[in-house]
Amino acid sequence: MGVRPDPVDLGANPRVLVAEAVEVYGRHATIDTCLASLEGMLDFDRLPVPLTFLAGDSAVYQMERGHLEERVQTHWPRTWGARGLLYVWEDYAEPAVVASLADEHWRVREMAAKVVLLHEVGTAADALLSLVVDEEPRVQVAAIRASGAVGEAEHVQLLERLVTTDPKVRIAASSATRSLRRRLDLVAH
Repeated sequence: MGVRPDPVDLGANPRVLVAEAVEVYGRHATIDTCLASLEGMLDFDRLPVPLTFLAGDSAVYQMERGHLEERVQTHWPRTWGARGLLYVWEDYAEPAVVASLADEHWRVREMAAKVVLLHEVGTAADALLSLVVDEEPRVQVAAIRASGAVGEAEHVQLLERLVTTDPKVRIAASSATRSLRRRLDLVAH
């Protein structure tokens, strides 16, 4: 494939890295790299855009430590792929994002829920229901916030019945319930 350049600044914010990838390789190549990573592609040399454009220093560090599979760290590229979709988006990415809400690793589920919120991926509404009660509070918060943007009446009912001792989860649930009631024009009781 030849030598491909790394980002100008490997320590840059992911938003900057992804913007540079779009500039150097194009929008669709960058999205396709995010999707391939999100879907578990581990042959990084075959990605349309070098992984460093999704994760900068973190990608270099993880690669230098050895095979991700041997270290049970394959969630990192999936997480970076989802995060990249925060900054570059086309609707054809929806199915992969919705599927990743069921990922085995909490970091991927959390990031996918953030993508759902930002891009208002309505097709994810049903998948968010189980994440509202995820065992990882960070996933819960992200899923609850996303539910506030794309959820339906059943989300309101679930959020109103949610029992938690985590203040961040409680605050997110209260805010999402208000958003849903407003958006769905439901009368509070």
